[in-house]
Amino acid sequence: MGIVSVAYTTHAVFPTVVAEMKDVKEFPKALEISFGVVTLFYLLAGAGFYIYGKATDPQITFNLPERMQYVVSYAIIITICLKFALMINPVVLFVEKTCRNNGRLVSLLCIDPKSPEGTPIKPVRIVLVASCVLAALLIPYIALIHSVVGVFWSTFVCVVLPCVLALQLRNWLPIQYAAIWGLLGLSTVMMFTGLYQNILQIKSCYDGTNAYENMCN
Repeated sequence: MGIVSVAYTTHAVFPTVVAEMKDVKEFPKALEISFGVVTLFYLLAGAGFYIYGKATDPQITFNLPERMQYVVSYAIIITICLKFALMINPVVLFVEKTCRNNGRLVSLLCIDPKSPEGTPIKPVRIVLVASCVLAALLIPYIALIHSVVGVFWSTFVCVVLPCVLALQLRNWLPIQYAAIWGLLGLSTVMMFTGLYQNILQIKSCYDGTNAYENMCN
C-alpha cells in the first residue's frame, strides 16, 4: 500500500513538471491527465492480478519468455536511471545556486564567478550522486524507510492537504462537499494503512521473521 500510494501521488509534486512548462496555468490540466493515466494503469494492473495473480511468480518478469525477460529488465534499469536523473536535477540546481552565492564555497570548489548560472559544478554533482549511492548501499531497509516517509508526505501533500484547503476556500454544493469529504476520508485511511503496513515490514525485517523477505533484501 505504501509504495503504491507513493507511485500514485508523487507525480503531482514532481519539481521539474511546473518549472519546465511553457504555460504554468496548464498545470492543473496536466495533473488531471496524469492522474487519469496512472489510474488507468493501476486498474489494468488490478484486473491482471485478479485474473492471473495466483498463476504468476512474485517477480512477474519470470513469467515472460526468456528473451522478453532481458528486454523488460533492461527497460526497468533504463527507467530507474532516467527517473533518478530527473528527480535529483532540481536538488542539484538548488545546491549549485547556493554554492555560487557563498564566497567560501566558490573558492573551495574552484567555481569561476563569471560562469553562467546554469553551468554544472562537477564536484557538487559527484558528491550528491555518490551520497545517494552510499545511502542506498549502507542504510538498512532504505526502501522501506523511503516508503514510510513517502507514503505519509506524498499522500498528505498531494491529497489530504488539498482537500482540507478546498473545504476552506469557497462554498461548495452538497454533492461537492460529499465528494471532497469522501476523498479526504479515503486518502487518510490509505495513508495510515500504508504507514502501518510499512512499519510492520520494517519490524519483520528487523526481527528476522522474513514475513516480507523480498523487501528486506
